[in-house]
Amino acid sequence: MRVVIFLILLMALAAPAFASEPGYFKVSGVAAGDVLNIRAAPDPKAETIGEFQPETVAIEVLEVVSTGVGEWGRVLAADTDGWVSMKFLETFTVTYIPGTELPSGLQCSGTEPFWDSVLSDGNLSFSAIDQSEESQPLVSAVTTLGRQYRYALVSESGSKRMTAIIAQDHECSDGMSDRRYRWRIDLLREDGAGTAMPVAYEGCCRLPAR
Repeated sequence: MRVVIFLILLMALAAPAFASEPGYFKVSGVAAGDVLNIRAAPDPKAETIGEFQPETVAIEVLEVVSTGVGEWGRVLAADTDGWVSMKFLETFTVTYIPGTELPSGLQCSGTEPFWDSVLSDGNLSFSAIDQSEESQPLVSAVTTLGRQYRYALVSESGSKRMTAIIAQDHECSDGMSDRRYRWRIDLLREDGAGTAMPVAYEGCCRLPAR
């Protein structure tokens, strides 16, 4: 019996530690008045390029790497990616758009032309550099058959319709910075009552920390 117990303990010690997975987190274990530093590299000695306050939630971690100084998560910071120590983060539950695993409040944007869109559990908004914001209620939001983390959302208001295809892509680039986003979007805008042709846009999306 003692030999069996010894072997079990030995196997437990040899088993790899649980690794964190990409997802959404909140700051944990940081004292009030202090901050969680965002580093230029997964190293506590790397340059500080940003920070999270102790009460920050919905931090989007794009990937997790293990180094000789613990686990580090890649996050968005300023105009590039940064790294934070995972020992100061814990899982945070976000609200999803019904029918999908898309976070409600996802912000999408694109360049040339510059445009922005916000997806919530009730509507889809759109604005462009030469156009004021318009918002349409969502009429459907579904997961693509046979494809996890790929979704189709449709919004309508009168004769106007927007169709958004959103897929997980940890390497999506906005073309203007060194940021790499978690979500990619293709957006089609139509006005059935007019003579204007449908307009298609592409861009990247993120859930802002708050």
